[in-house]
Amino acid sequence: MLRHYIDEAFGASGVESFLKKICKADVPVRGFERILEKRILEPARARLSAWALYQSLSLSDQGLVREYYLTKVEEVESGLRTKYQKVYRYW
Repeated sequence: MLRHYIDEAFGASGVESFLKKICKADVPVRGFERILEKRILEPARARLSAWALYQSLSLSDQGLVREYYLTKVEEVESGLRTKYQKVYRYW
């Protein structure tokens, strides 16, 4: 389910909206756990909290999900990365 939330956020129709939410929350795009805590990742119609799902995983599974998310972050097209450079910069 958590991977599904990540895929939706980085899908062609949702990535810019997701980046806008991150920008508004003033969170770095690579701050995965902060994004989960602020409930930015999960869709509005989500039945389960992304943070709760993440916390229910073992530490090794949490690491795998975090790496999957960070891979998706790096796959965002360069035009959007430039447009949202505020959240893409290293803090």
